[in-house]
Amino acid sequence: MNYISPPHLTEFGTIYYFKNTLKNCSIKKKKLQNKIFNIVLLFIFLFIIGITLYYMYKGKLSPKEKYIKNQSERKYILEKIQSLQIQKQIENNKMITNIPMVNDQPGKLDELRYNNNNLFL
Repeated sequence: MNYISPPHLTEFGTIYYFKNTLKNCSIKKKKLQNKIFNIVLLFIFLFIIGITLYYMYKGKLSPKEKYIKNQSERKYILEKIQSLQIQKQIENNKMITNIPMVNDQPGKLDELRYNNNNLFL
């Protein structure tokens, strides 16, 4: 059994040269892709951090704005308290004796007179 090796159309040196060249090209390509990927991720990361810091800075009120906001809140609360006190005072003045007001219900006076007159008959 004689095994005949197939003929080689290229020299062994050229095969070795091409394999090493292809390996080097592959290594360089991977390094380049890695660098590009890292740079893109860096820009995305910096962009996200920049947006976050911008919104955090923009959302903060300056001391002057805080003072104005607090003053407007205090003014609103005091106005509400005063309006409630006025309402309560009006109700207390109206119902001091719990007698119905004649001016509020015009027909009520006639009805009371009629009922009172019938009691004495």
